[in-house]
Amino acid sequence: MSVLDLCLYPAMSIFAPVSSVIQSITQGPITTITTYTPHNLISGTIIRITISPNCGMPQINQQTAQITVTGPSTLTIPLDSTLYWPFVIPTSISNPDIPPPGQQPCSFVVPIGENSLMLSAAVQNILP
Repeated sequence: MSVLDLCLYPAMSIFAPVSSVIQSITQGPITTITTYTPHNLISGTIIRITISPNCGMPQINQQTAQITVTGPSTLTIPLDSTLYWPFVIPTSISNPDIPPPGQQPCSFVVPIGENSLMLSAAVQNILP
């Protein structure tokens, strides 16, 4: 069983875009975030990054930023994370860094808004 299997994450949501589980965060003058699944976000969306305490990189927890989409599962944010601690996901449930049941073991990218000059995502209806 992987850590991803333990995520407290709703399988279905009628809201779009939904939050995405973070697979990796690359340190650098521009921070690159990779998600496990396609994030379905658009450039200009404002996100909040929520980091689980067991994943490291506490400096980026609860930061907000406007994103640039670079691929279906990747995005960049204009945040210099060069000196931040590394982002590391525990590799198995036997790892002592995994929190006890009921606590979130995963980190997320959560969309919280968008640039009001473009309003692209706000008009996409995903309901049947």
